[in-house]
Amino acid sequence: MKLKTISTLIIFTILFSSCVVHVSLGGLFGYQNKMVKANPKIFYYLPDSSKYNDVIPSDSTKVVITNGFKIKESLKHYKNTLVYIWSPNCTHNCTSLTILNNLCDSLNINLIIVAEYYDESKMSCNYSLKKPIVGIDTHYYKSKFTSKYLRGFLFDLTSQNIEFQSFLVFKVDEFINHSRTPNDALQFIL
Repeated sequence: MKLKTISTLIIFTILFSSCVVHVSLGGLFGYQNKMVKANPKIFYYLPDSSKYNDVIPSDSTKVVITNGFKIKESLKHYKNTLVYIWSPNCTHNCTSLTILNNLCDSLNINLIIVAEYYDESKMSCNYSLKKPIVGIDTHYYKSKFTSKYLRGFLFDLTSQNIEFQSFLVFKVDEFINHSRTPNDALQFIL
């Protein structure tokens, strides 16, 4: 009898507790379709015949939608490249796009910023960047799940199944290493 009473009390406590857990799926899904429909002017689909290096950021083109193969192809023109997988809604140990761009520019390092997921307010900002932000083409990777299309993009870019880390280092188009911080990544280049 005591066990039944304790079980009932636990169930009522859980059901009527003032603590409510809210779950957001924002980081789990890519919202490419929704974003492009809401603000089509800032997005540019990179045609098969075009190269990422040929696109210059402007007020109208802030995000180039493409895949990992097209980005890897663009690396051949640079001695050193740092690819930053940017989380637009980062809240802890975040890296400023403008500061990173200026640092890489001063060190003569090619910087490519890839958005991990789509966020309209962050992607439509005017950042001082030499190149447009890369949006991963979720249609190409046939998935709306961030983990799946990001995994495919990283494999196409590095030719390896790597553990996700924000910074990837390339010498020409050869993947060298990856790290969680820009300082650690730059050690592989400098």
